[in-house]
Amino acid sequence: VWGDSKKVKHLKLTKETALWMYNQDSLSEDNQCIPKTIRDAITLVHELGENYVWIDALCIQQDDKSDIES
Repeated sequence: VWGDSKKVKHLKLTKETALWMYNQDSLSEDNQCIPKTIRDAITLVHELGENYVWIDALCIQQDDKSDIES
């Protein structure tokens, strides 16, 4: 649930955050910018032996209309 973006700042992929997020370890457990829900999902996927998890906010560039529509 996105909630009210005026009250809560959400981590999401944008043109501004792309360079940072595309770096290795940008989503590591040590990064306190990552919401607990996302950290928990990453941990669960890892414990299940999988390597990837799809999180719309992080996989679709949120300020790119063509990326959203594709």
